[in-house]
Amino acid sequence: MATRPEHVGHSDLDSEEIVDIVKAFCTIAEHVHVGNRLRPQLADPNDEFVLEAAVYGNADAIVTMNIGDFLIAGRRFGIETLAPGQALMRLREL
Repeated sequence: MATRPEHVGHSDLDSEEIVDIVKAFCTIAEHVHVGNRLRPQLADPNDEFVLEAAVYGNADAIVTMNIGDFLIAGRRFGIETLAPGQALMRLREL
């Protein structure tokens, strides 16, 4: 998904650089056991796994270009929904 043209166009990176970033995230990612399914929560059933991973992984935020789809469900579970630019600004503040 991260290499879709509509996503790549939002950064100064090419597809290969984006794949490298995703691979780097995967090296520090932690396994999340998803307990009971929370479905349905979202309009797009293909996004449900993202919400479940965030909930069961105790995420502080979901970073997505799809803000509207996650905003209400994220709030329901106490998880903030951020656009990639917002998340990047937060990281720079650390």
